[in-house]
Amino acid sequence: MATTTAAAAAATSALELRRQLLNVRTAKYFAVAMAALMGLFNIYHWTRFFYHRYAPKEVKGRIAGYTTVFAAILHGVLEVIAFAQGDALQAFAERSLYVGPIAGIAMLTILASTLSVVRRRRYEVFYVIHISMIIVILITVGLHRPALATRTLVVVLFAGSFWVLDRTLRFAKTTWYFYGNSASITALPDNATRVVLRRSIKASAGSHAFLWIPAIRAAETHPVTLVSTNPAEFVLKAHDGFTSDLHKRALEAPDATLRCSLDGPYGATPDFKTFNRVVVVAGGSGASFAFAIATDIVRNISPAKKIFVDFVWVVKFQETLTWFEKELHQLRQDPRINLLLHCSLSPTSGETTAVPTPRRSLQLAEKPASASPSTSGSSTPRDPEMGDPPCLPAISPPTSIYSQDVQIGRPNVSELIKQAVAASRVCESVAVAVCGPASLYRDARDAVAACVTEEGPSVVMHGEGFGW
Repeated sequence: MATTTAAAAAATSALELRRQLLNVRTAKYFAVAMAALMGLFNIYHWTRFFYHRYAPKEVKGRIAGYTTVFAAILHGVLEVIAFAQGDALQAFAERSLYVGPIAGIAMLTILASTLSVVRRRRYEVFYVIHISMIIVILITVGLHRPALATRTLVVVLFAGSFWVLDRTLRFAKTTWYFYGNSASITALPDNATRVVLRRSIKASAGSHAFLWIPAIRAAETHPVTLVSTNPAEFVLKAHDGFTSDLHKRALEAPDATLRCSLDGPYGATPDFKTFNRVVVVAGGSGASFAFAIATDIVRNISPAKKIFVDFVWVVKFQETLTWFEKELHQLRQDPRINLLLHCSLSPTSGETTAVPTPRRSLQLAEKPASASPSTSGSSTPRDPEMGDPPCLPAISPPTSIYSQDVQIGRPNVSELIKQAVAASRVCESVAVAVCGPASLYRDARDAVAACVTEEGPSVVMHGEGFGW
């Protein structure tokens, strides 16, 4: 009996020694791998910096996530190799060991959900996977190293407490905005829905919030960009899931009023009111972000202040212009706004929207006489020193039954941005705000990168995308 006990103790001691050696080996391999990864990341980052100057903000977050998954896979593979060499794979029957692969599978599941086909087209699936897998990871990692002496459990409890605190604060804000709140929903052409809340929210222009309408989705909040804050107002393009069901409800019950709440605001955008010139470029439903910025400037900046805004909105269908009819009227009346509307499809192209909705006619009011661009022929160049707004090329003659300002075809965004920067003095500052498809963002980013020079004005770019 004593011999058997001694042999078991010796085997346990040998296994423990092998695991310690494994930890050392893992640390060495991990250090080498991290050094290589960080080297590649630095080369990638600085190459993008010197060439583009502007890169998506979520790159660092993704790198951190990829690094975590890579480290977990590396640790798991080396652990299995060590146990196999020691003929001790049966040890994985212990709970503290088999929960490790479960945590690794959860991380790989999150990694798979970050693919564009899931993250952009199936946001609800992406969101549910992240929340559920984070819970699985926290629990399994805590069970994997349950001893407080290893400090791993302390780190897990610390991270878990922050996640619980975040969810508690979100729940508190949602509860606060639910009191006395309701949403009026109206169906718009081209499968869009306008949502106007009863209550207001304090937020900066371009912020977003998570909208909760229990009658549409009892257990889901959906991220939406705030068009207006007083009252809170949104325009949502129907895709699938929440937005599709919301649009169907608006079609079935026009001007219906539903109980709702908000969680927000979120997002950090520059204060565009501090710049001398602002170029706002939007594609499709990205206009929610663009109109929030432009109308904030119109409403909160004195007409006496010299600030010029070039507002470019590209839509596929002309009826999409009716989404923001009220805001277009407001921008049209301000002489500081140079409004350029583009429709990629002509009225005779034969294409129609997916969901039939009543066609509405958009009639913009005449621009005040002091407005810069002329809608016919050429115009006399303006002198920036005299204070007149140096605007982009004159708009072509009327081509649409919806607006006298609409041009058919996609604009040359790169050229528009370059001309706007060239029209600014060296001592002035220019901000470029972009929200739309990835191709639109890339064109704007490349144009801004080309405009950043020591001899030119200060140029800042802020971009928002459709993905989450």
